[in-house]
Amino acid sequence: MLGVIIFGFGSAVSSRLSLPKNSVLNSTLQMLFAGFFWIILSVFTGEVNSSVFANIQLISWLSLFYLVIFGGVAMLAYIYLIKYEPLSRVSTYAFVNPIGATIIGVLIGEHLRPNFYIAAPMILAAIIIILRARKAESKGNRVVGTIS
Repeated sequence: MLGVIIFGFGSAVSSRLSLPKNSVLNSTLQMLFAGFFWIILSVFTGEVNSSVFANIQLISWLSLFYLVIFGGVAMLAYIYLIKYEPLSRVSTYAFVNPIGATIIGVLIGEHLRPNFYIAAPMILAAIIIILRARKAESKGNRVVGTIS
């Protein structure tokens, strides 16, 4: 939860901060700092020690490699979008990501739990409300009850 809160806060204030103009450098520094922070925290809390790395399977290393490559590309896209799109539109990734991850999980053999059938329509409704409110706002219409 702390990671989500920090990421959301950083996204909200990033357009107001004086950051390096190079998006690649900016996102690289963010990811390196976050990685070092979480490694230090996990060592400090005892979650990681030298014996942990000896037990990591090849599939886990390959998964990490996949996340580094595609996560880096996704982060660059996210940074680009924050620069050129309204935050309310860019933030919909947080709604779409769980659906996409669920679809990939189903494709590799995971089973859906009943709470998915409750959450998925709620997530899709939230995306529609946010995008419609933003569209109405850009046309000059006042949308009651929305937060921008």
